[in-house]
Amino acid sequence: MCLPEWIQKYKEPRTEIKHIKNGFYKYEVAFVYNRQKEKT
Repeated sequence: MCLPEWIQKYKEPRTEIKHIKNGFYKYEVAFVYNRQKEKT
């Protein structure tokens, strides 16, 4: 998904911006390693 230029300034490390219906939402993301699956 391509984000508009005005929303790009809100993008930070460890965050994700999603477009849902008529709004943009910013979420914090965390990656956890799973030893059984050997994936994040």
